[in-house]
Amino acid sequence: MDKVLQSGSIRSIRYDSFKQELEIQFYYGGTHRYQKVPPLIYSELLQSLSQDSYIEKTIKPHYQAVKMITV
Repeated sequence: MDKVLQSGSIRSIRYDSFKQELEIQFYYGGTHRYQKVPPLIYSELLQSLSQDSYIEKTIKPHYQAVKMITV
């Protein structure tokens, strides 16, 4: 299930706890899937005061991303 966040750049996020994959759909820049993201990081993202800052400081530098191509 997608979660919609109150964010200036994030349209929605989706987390698969079995695969530990975090998918973030940005308003601008497409959709990125981050791999091997622990449940704690996902939980902290949801609870953070600024999801944009949390993604920039915690997720992007530490987790491998694949840009999803939409057709």
